[in-house]
Parts: sequence; C-alpha cells; structure tokens
Amino acid sequence: MKKYIIIIPILLLLLTACTNEIPFDVKDTESKMVINALINTDCLENRIFISLTGKYDIEMINDVSVSLYVNGVLKEMPESIADSDSNSKVKAFLVKSTFKPGDKVKIEASTKDGKYHAWGEETVPDRPSIIKIDTASVRMKNKYESYSDFLRLKVTFKDIPDKDSYYRIIVENKKEYVYVIGLLDREKEEIINSYDYSFISREDVVLTDGKPTSADDEENGITTTSSNMFGIFDDSRFLNSEYTMTVSQENTYPTYFSSSNNAKRKSINVTVYLQCISKAEYYYLQALNRSIDNADDDILSEPVHLPTNINGGIGILGFSAESGKTFQVFNWTAE
Repeated sequence: MKKYIIIIPILLLLLTACTNEIPFDVKDTESKMVINALINTDCLENRIFISLTGKYDIEMINDVSVSLYVNGVLKEMPESIADSDSNSKVKAFLVKSTFKPGDKVKIEASTKDGKYHAWGEETVPDRPSIIKIDTASVRMKNKYESYSDFLRLKVTFKDIPDKDSYYRIIVENKKEYVYVIGLLDREKEEIINSYDYSFISREDVVLTDGKPTSADDEENGITTTSSNMFGIFDDSRFLNSEYTMTVSQENTYPTYFSSSNNAKRKSINVTVYLQCISKAEYYYLQALNRSIDNADDDILSEPVHLPTNINGGIGILGFSAESGKTFQVFNWTAE
C-alpha cells in the first residue's frame, strides 16, 4: 500500500500547476464576471475559474455555462467540478481538450438570465526546446547571510525564430522520502514528496532586465533590480539565437533528510521547465512581480493594476507550451 503526501509552497504552485487559481482586482463599482484560466497545453486536464467581482471580495456566480472554441469550432462545454473548499466562491470548470501551436482558442461564459456574458481569445504559442543543461556546485551567500552550497544551472535553449516570444523558466526540486512502517507481516511503504520552486535569478542578464547583481549587492542595498519570482522574460536580448540562462537553487538535502532506522529510499530530482507563454500571461505575471516588490519594499507604493484580456468582464486567459529536463542530484537506498 502506498500513500502520497504532497507539500508545496502555495503561491508558486498556483502559478505552475495545471489547476491555476489566480488573484485579480475585484473592487469595481458594478459586478463583473471574472474569468481566470492559465492553460498549460502539456496538462491532460486544465481548469477555468469563474466568479463575480464584489465590493470587498469576489462573489459566487450561479447558473453559468462555459463554451470552448478552437479555430472557430465549438470543441467542448467544460463541466463544473466540485471544489475541495466548501467555502470557495469560485466555480471551477474542467477542460479536457488538447491544443496545438497556432490554435486560436476562445473561452466564452454566460449566465442563463443573460445578465453576465464574457469571453477571451488567445493563440496557443509554439513549444520551446532545451538544448542542454550544465550543472555545478557553488558556494554562495544565502538568505540568512551565511554561506551554503547551491546548485548552479546553465540552461541553453534556442529562441523560437521570426516572432516575438515570451518565456518562463521554472525550477522544480522534488524530494522523496520513502520509509517502512508496521510489523514484518504487515509492512507498508509511506512516501512523502515535497516540492520547492524557489530559485535565484539575480545573476542572469535576461532575468534581471540587464541588471544582474550579487548577494553582496543586495546586502549593501545598492541594487535596483526588481525580483522576478515567476521567472518570466522575453526574447529581445537574444532574438533568433541561442541563449544560456543562469539560475541557482540552494542544496538542502543534508538538512532535509533526517536519519531514521526505517528509511528505505531518499532522493532529490530537479526538473527545469522552459515554457513559451502567451503575451497576455507574460504581462499578467510581470504585474504580479511588481505587486510583490511593492508589498515587500514600500507600503506607500502605488497599487499595481493587473491587466485583463477578457471582454465583457475582467480576468486573464493565457496559454503555455513547455519542454523539460529532469536529473537526479541525490539518491540513497537502504542496503
């Protein structure tokens, strides 16, 4: 018998997984339909989230139906699915359709009484490809201002030619701990999986918009570089050519895996995902980056307005296509 326990940082998960539920401005004078959908073409199932704006918070919307068109043809009527949170005011609709680069996808939602009607349309981007990933172990200053080991990743890829393209890099660190519980005649495996999506982007020219820094720069307060939590970038600095991107992630396995007599396996796998994302998703995530910077930096900063590409309402419809490479950085098996 196997049991899986997944522990994932919430904010980054919401913007990396196939079940994206994303924040949006809700303080409108009149209620509007909110449609949020960041669709990953490599996921077998995606979700569309629909609600209403309210004065202080989102509101529930009732009797709403959703239609999905691909290249002008009705492809699917996504069904509403139950939310695990019984108090949620957001309706989720399951998308099972598959998409290919160049598809024009339209999502349309309306209520039975005709009071609310909104739609968005986007083109599915091309799939990027990773040429190679080189790794190295380096010593760098961590967030506690002491030095520790980091895994430095040099990710080489080629720009999609002859078009303006927008990208996102995601670094997934998956730690798996397998142990045995019970007596010999009733043993069973317990599996604990944890995921970390944090990475350091300050050393890369593209990810810092031409302003790379070091840990010492940040500590001395002389850097003006904005954080890039969501790892987004465009191809303006390497148009129609190859580029090698530098990101780092702290090695945590010596402290993460505690000693245990019933441990059976311990492993860490790192997966680098390179996504080509639609322009609307790029500018939405860019606005989220700015809002996080404002919250961390100055409570007097002007609010960041999140963009929308939904007609007749507000929200975001975005598409991404990705490629990924996985490699193992730690493995242990009991003898």
